[in-house]
Amino acid sequence: MGTRRRLRIETFLLIVIIAGCSHPLPNWGGREAIDPDLPRLPILEHPREQDGKVLIRVKNGSLPLLEDHITELSPGPRTLLVVTSNEPQETSNEEAGGAIALWLRGRNSQRARLPQFTSGRVNPGTSQDWHVDLKPGEYLLSISYPAELSTSEAVLVIR
Repeated sequence: MGTRRRLRIETFLLIVIIAGCSHPLPNWGGREAIDPDLPRLPILEHPREQDGKVLIRVKNGSLPLLEDHITELSPGPRTLLVVTSNEPQETSNEEAGGAIALWLRGRNSQRARLPQFTSGRVNPGTSQDWHVDLKPGEYLLSISYPAELSTSEAVLVIR
């Protein structure tokens, strides 16, 4: 009786294995990429510089020199010069005197492996050096403070 039972179990397992292997495997080669492609924007290979520092101008809650381009920079330590306009921001951050802060972080899935940097608060009508050590990859630069201005983003590609 034990031999018949063992034979039935082996037959059942063989049928399950054959049935499971008869289904075609999914087409992994045709799958979507994890990250969407970079937006189709002109490439800015030589961003504006002032005293050897990449210039980041913030005006009315936007990044006018960078947001309509993909900015390419070389990897390594860089100094970014954050310059804010003297015009008052139309936000509710009166307690901070209209100050802004910038956030540079990896784009999409690269966010986990790339470093992120924050500029600290920059008051209106002033400039501030921002020291970053950029690794190769794709970054997003946005205004992180105040939150109402965080809709403007620029793409930086480090090669």
